[in-house]
Formats: sequence, C-alpha cells, structure tokens
Amino acid sequence: MFPNLAHLLRHQSATEQIGKTHRFFRLSILEDRQALEQLLHDDPSLKVCDQIIGQLQDLIKLEHPTRILSKNEIDDAIHEKLNGVDLHKYGVWVLYPWRHQLIHILDEEDFVKVRTIRNAYKITHEEQLLLRTKKIGVIGLSVGQSVALNIAMESIAGEIRLADFDILELSNLNRIRTGLYNLGERKTDVVYHEIAEIDPYIKVVIFEEGINSINIGDFLSKNGDLDLLVEECDSVEIKVLARKEASMRRIPVIMDTSDKGMVDIERFDLHPNYPILHGLIQDDVTFELLSQLKTSEEKLPYILPILGIESISKRLKASGLEVGKTITTWPQLGSEVALGGALCAHVGRRILLGENLQSGRTWIDLESNFQAQPTLAEETYIFEQDLKNDKIIEISQGIGILDGLNIEKEVRIKILEAASRAPSAGNNQKWRWHFRDDGLIIYVDKDKEYAYSDNLNIASLIGIGCCLENIVLFCSTIDILPEIQLCTQDKFPAIAAISFKRKEASHKFDYLSKYISARLTTRSNSFFFNGDKVCYQSFFQLIDSDNVKLEFVFEKDSIKRIGELVCQGDRIRLTNLQGHQEFFEKELRWNNAESEKELDGLDITLFDLKPLDLVGLKLSKDVEVIKFINSIGGGKGFERVSANNFLNADSIGFVYINQFSNFDLLMAGRVIERIWLKATELQMGIFPITVLPMLCSFVDSDIHGFNSPDKIRELSEIKSELNGILDLAIEHRMVFMFKTLGIEPNARRSVRHTVAQKLIET
Repeated sequence: MFPNLAHLLRHQSATEQIGKTHRFFRLSILEDRQALEQLLHDDPSLKVCDQIIGQLQDLIKLEHPTRILSKNEIDDAIHEKLNGVDLHKYGVWVLYPWRHQLIHILDEEDFVKVRTIRNAYKITHEEQLLLRTKKIGVIGLSVGQSVALNIAMESIAGEIRLADFDILELSNLNRIRTGLYNLGERKTDVVYHEIAEIDPYIKVVIFEEGINSINIGDFLSKNGDLDLLVEECDSVEIKVLARKEASMRRIPVIMDTSDKGMVDIERFDLHPNYPILHGLIQDDVTFELLSQLKTSEEKLPYILPILGIESISKRLKASGLEVGKTITTWPQLGSEVALGGALCAHVGRRILLGENLQSGRTWIDLESNFQAQPTLAEETYIFEQDLKNDKIIEISQGIGILDGLNIEKEVRIKILEAASRAPSAGNNQKWRWHFRDDGLIIYVDKDKEYAYSDNLNIASLIGIGCCLENIVLFCSTIDILPEIQLCTQDKFPAIAAISFKRKEASHKFDYLSKYISARLTTRSNSFFFNGDKVCYQSFFQLIDSDNVKLEFVFEKDSIKRIGELVCQGDRIRLTNLQGHQEFFEKELRWNNAESEKELDGLDITLFDLKPLDLVGLKLSKDVEVIKFINSIGGGKGFERVSANNFLNADSIGFVYINQFSNFDLLMAGRVIERIWLKATELQMGIFPITVLPMLCSFVDSDIHGFNSPDKIRELSEIKSELNGILDLAIEHRMVFMFKTLGIEPNARRSVRHTVAQKLIET
C-alpha cells in the first residue's frame, strides 16, 4: 500500500463521528433554529432530506378515508393545515449524525398516525395509543435485534431498553440485519440507530455493558417497571437472574430460541411464583453457581435443558455435538432469527394488550410444516431376535451328552444362579440354558447372527466363557465336576454340552469360587487402586491355555493415548447407523426404572458421567442426527465423551487369543472371569472397555459389511497402534480390554434376568 494512502486511511479511521445519538430541531424555537443554522454552516456537506410534502399528503389521505381526493383538494388541505406556517418550520428536523443526514418529518402525533396506519385494524387506534405507553426491555441483541426492530416497526412500545455488552462482528451478519459499515460498533448502538431511523420518537435506553447483578434492577425498573421483558442472551446465569428479578416485579418474560420457532412465555405478572424456566432447571441452580462456569462445555448441561433436548431440531443437536470440534459456537440462521423476532413481537403485543396467554412453550416449526418428499429408501436396522424355546428343543434333540449325574432341580438352579452372575458385554446376557436329565446345554441367545456389537459372536462367547468358569467354580464347592464338550458349528447357536460327575480332586482355581457373589463391575472413574504392582503377577498365574494372552500397560502417557483411541472408537461406533441403533435401542438404559423393566442393558445412572457426557449422549440418541453428522463428515464430538475417563486408571489390561474360534473365545471368557474374581480378592476394580475389541475384530472379518473401507482402514490403524503400545511380536486377536481402578464403595449391580427366564427344563 502507498505510504500516503495508508496514512490517510488511518487518519480517516481515527476521525470521530459527529455523535451517536439523534437530535431534534424545531425551527419555531429560536435556539433550535440558530443551532441548525450553525450546523449547516459548519458542515455544508450534510445531506438534507426534506420529504415533508409527501408525509403531509399521506396525513391528509388518512384523515379522509371515505374519499379519493384530487391533487388540488390535497394541496388545499395541506395549505389549510399549515395555517400560514412556513413549510420549513412545520414539523421537526431530525439529525442522524451517524448517517450524516438531516431529515424533515411530521410532529410525533401525526408521524405515528401516518407510520402506523397500515396496522389498522389488526391493531386498533385505541390499542396503538395504549401500546405507545408501554416499556419493553430486550436483553441480547442477536435474536433481540430482530425482536426490537419488529417492536419498533409495529410501534408497540413507547420505550425500549436494550442490553448487550458485545460489538458487531462479521460472523454476526448471517442473522443481524445491518451493514458492513457497522463492524466494530456496539450492538446496542447499531440497534438504537436502526430504531431511531424507523421512529425517532421511540425512547431508547441503552445498557451497553450488558446485564449483571448490579444493573439488573435499573434495567427492569428505573423510571418505571418494564411491562414486558424479552430475554435473548447467551448467558445462562443472566437468564436465571433476569427471570428471578422479573418474577419479583411481576414482569412477564418471553424468549425465542431461533430453532423450530419455539416461543417461551412466563407470565410472572399473573403468577409471580411460577417456576423459573418452567422448572427445567433445579431450584439450587443459582446465578452465583452459574457465574462460576467459564467454558461453553461447562455451561452446556444447564443450557440444553432450557432449550429442551428432546424438542430441538436434529441439526441443532448435531451442532451441539460439533461445538468445540468442527465449529466454535451454536448456530443461528437469519431466517429463524427473523421468525423469532416476529413471533416475540406478536406474543408480546397480545400480552401487553391484556390477552390471557398462558405460561408455556409453543413451536412454529417450519421444517415440519414444509416437509420434503423423501428421496432415499428408509434405512432398516436389523436387531437379533431372542432364541425361541421350540428351536432350542429341536436343536437339543440332536446333541448327545456324556453320561453323568442327574442333578436335582434345586442344585440346577444354584448352578445357574452362579452362571448368571457372570459379566456380559453391555449386560446383554446372551445365554440360554437347557437342562435335561442327562445334563446342561448352553446356547447363545440369538436366532441369527447379525449384530454390530457382537461381530463373530465374540462378545456372546466371551460371556458364555465367563458363565462356564462360574459353573466350574461353583460346582467345586459341592464336589461336582462339570465335563464340558463344545458343540459342533452345525449345532449353533448351541455352544456347549455339560455333564456332571463326582469331583475327586481339588483344582488350583477353586478358591476363586468365594468371590462369585462379591464380583462387581466398577463404573466410576474416581477411585484409585492403592495396591502394590507386584500383585499383577498373580493374574498371569490364572492362564492355563497357550491360546490366551494377557498384557498390562502401566505407563501414564500410553494409558492416555489408549484413552484417546477409545474415544476414536466411540466415534466410529456411534456414527455407524447399525452400531448406533443397537447401542441406544438395545443396550443403553436411561434410568433404574427402565433397567428394571427390561432387566438387561447398561443403566446410565451407574456410570460416573459428567453432566456434559450425559448431555452428549442425549443429543446423539436420535439416529437422524447421526445421519446428518455423517453427511457433513462430523462426529469428533463423540471423542469428547470419554476423553478424561482414563486419568485415574492404574493400568489397562488386554486379553488376546490366537484366533476367533469358539474354543479360544470360551477359554478367553473363562480366564477373564478368573481375572475379575482375583481382582475382587485384591480389592481392585475392573472397568470393562468393549468398544475397541469389538471394532478391531472388523479388521479380520466384516461379513455383513457394516463398515466402509475408510472405517476399516482407520480401525486397522488403531489396531496397529495398540499392538505397538503392547509391543506384540506376533499377530493376536484382542477380545477384552479393561481398566484397573479402586473398588467403588456401595456400587449398584446391573439388573439381571432371572434364571427361570433363561431356562428350559425337559
């Protein structure tokens, strides 16, 4: 840039405006006339707009609504109205210094009459006069700008108080109707100028520092209480503060969220004890508490209940998951902000006119009102069905069992109660029991193999392996020895046939039986394991098969990296439509009542989730949200859910096998159960991590084509990195992964199906 030009640009940028407020000049007043003469003398470039004749013509026409006046009749009527007053002295001259303009307009009564004539009779003359006496406050000037301008255009307030501390930025111009020339200006000034340019007689009071605990009283009540508060700020603490103060003063509050046309009404004027925000936030959530929250992530768990997680649009849910990952803040569209401004003006006017609109929420959802015809076939999600009794009996007829003891019914139940205490992935309890007189046949509880979360039946067979170990250990306490035969593949879903005989010798693992009832899954990340690292050697002594390998990682940086890989896995699983639906429809339970009803799955209240994690799950449970996230290449938000859940881990354990055979998987399950029982003895908590073993299996086989080639490549990279961390010399298949932590005191158990629900006896 040329030096002189750069200097001139800097000089011009530094030049102050004539002023930021408009000013009236009445030429019938000597002081005003002299001041205006001086102004025009000092600034001959000031642009003068004198359209007073046109305004007078409009005034004459509306005063004679029943006639079409000729030009001469209008001219005569204007001459009569002037009554000898010079045209330049009639009405008022308004200086808009920010526009560098001087404009000639009618006096207030006539000006308002002409400007609002097209309101009649949607707003009557009497109503218009009443509305001009009202005071409306607007907090937050993104949506609030649209609200304020609609209020001004309809002339439904004589005084508007504006509060916002922010300046106008380029990213605001997708929804704030103004020009580039206002960049860097305070939003309060921008909106004040726009109101003044529409109607300079409306009183505008500016709170350019925004609202805080010190000035909220002045905003609501100085020079008279507001008649209506429109709250549109981003600050959750100010939302709470403003409503509590408004309720004390019996000021009604309305809000628009610029999503699905939701308008919120709280009639504190009618019901001052009405719960703040309809009770969507708890009473103990105070302004002081919320003021301590600094980041958007900290505030999100309080903001979303206010918006209504279930009711917001799918794209806003998706955006919530992407904030801080691929976008910086929540989106707002100009069209939705404009709609919100119109809706708030409409609702506010009716409240101010005394209509009995009640507290509550209303949606004007344009997307649902203007639905596009679907262009793609509906996605179908196949869920594995439970195994039917008649199929079990049919298969069992072809399975022979070795000769053994005939187990009494009471003993059968005790054996299966011990088996049922085994862990299973997602607490899915994918086992069924068929007890015949000659022994027990164990089934995978599925009518066909089709599950993203149970690829190659790995999770089911690991769980059944845990059951088998519990059966063996429990039977040792009653001097019975189970003899286990694996069923051939053509008998699937039958897995193993067990006969029972008298036990003649003890086994080195028998002592673990005492911990079957005590074994728990740790779901909290808050408890450290304080034991000696030497104790980990005892776990390796539990392995009695060359096909099963166990490794531990203790180094903190490696644990942190493994945690990051788990977060990648969470993203891959939850953005896979089949995996997503299985997780939310078949595995996740939102509360204890839902768990008690289904008797399986993971009760989310058992987990040590932060509020933000829970919000993330609620946002992501809608599969339509996932479809949209996939369409934009998003999903990084899912990596936030478990990002810090590895910090307190004492170690990460891995169980590997040679191949995904039924035999190796069952043996791995038996070893895993021993590890868990031994950890119970050592007062060590086991927190299973199923996502990476599940996903890495797809690298070996994805027979149903659940994953795209890109996802398989990503999973291959994750698997390779894990193998590098563990320094594995040869290829193994990971089937189980777990964190070791401290024991969670008073931990609640996951609910289980009863033995009777899983048992057939013949």
